[in-house]
Amino acid sequence: ARAAVLVPSGHATHIVVSHDNLTSNLVQFDLLQRLTAEDVVLGSGLLRHPYGMLTAMNHPLYRGATIVTASEPLRPGAFLEIVRRHRVTVACLTPVDVTRVARHAALGHYDTSSLRLILCHGESLSADDTARTSVALRATVVQCYGTPETGCTHVAPDDRPVPAGSVGMALPGTDTRFVE
Repeated sequence: ARAAVLVPSGHATHIVVSHDNLTSNLVQFDLLQRLTAEDVVLGSGLLRHPYGMLTAMNHPLYRGATIVTASEPLRPGAFLEIVRRHRVTVACLTPVDVTRVARHAALGHYDTSSLRLILCHGESLSADDTARTSVALRATVVQCYGTPETGCTHVAPDDRPVPAGSVGMALPGTDTRFVE
């Protein structure tokens, strides 16, 4: 039975996901990325996409965290103010948003000390932008990888470092095959 019909921007087809898909992806993701009830998670318009639904809604709800939503597009100044005002600990952003925030002129004028993790998904974030953002916001930046049809299949675990620009490791129970 279908649990959700998602219509990510830029996709001609609608993505139908089942309850089993959503719950198994949630349990897999939870083994590598840990949240607590004390976390405050910021998500934007990404909730219509499997990654955003997982990282900004399902996982925080599963762990009892607070969810803060923002309109899209998320402007850098608005993002920084939301982090400051709501003491956001985890932000779920697109690579474009991550890069804009890291280069924002007023970055140093906002208290972002609560932010510990940025989960980036939607497309690839370069190693340079990952490192620049991590230094600018003093937070770990990791990428989620997968397809709209499968959801998240790879992520950097929150308890060990991975090289900047890496998609991390396969979620438990996920097989990966490299082909040329």
